Amino acid sequence: QGLCGSALGVSELEAVKYGLVNEYYLYGQLFLALLALKVTYALVLMALRFMYPEKDPPFAPLVWKVGVGLSLVLLLLFLATRTLPLPFSTPLGPALLSPAPLDPLSVMMVLPEPFLLGLYLRYRP
Repeated sequence: QGLCGSALGVSELEAVKYGLVNEYYLYGQLFLALLALKVTYALVLMALRFMYPEKDPPFAPLVWKVGVGLSLVLLLLFLATRTLPLPFSTPLGPALLSPAPLDPLSVMMVLPEPFLLGLYLRYRP
């Protein structure tokens, strides 16, 4: 399995079911989707700055709420997956995985979030 799909033509759920990928794979895909949303949000912020160079856009509170929401979701989901048992579907029924391991890459991914939330609160429109 890769980011672009399976070379074997196997779905993600079947790949996890047959042990071709790790059980934490689906949670990793969720974090990749959140990171893609955050990058898209950053590009939208940059485009808005070019569109409204002198003042804030009229919908600035909505843009602010989306940014706070993305940061909170990423931070809370990270804390939840690192501290609580994770639900997972197996061929025998639902099961609970142990919390995801804390690795340096995931810490680097979530480290800026508290600082971003502080900036959001400081520069609230």
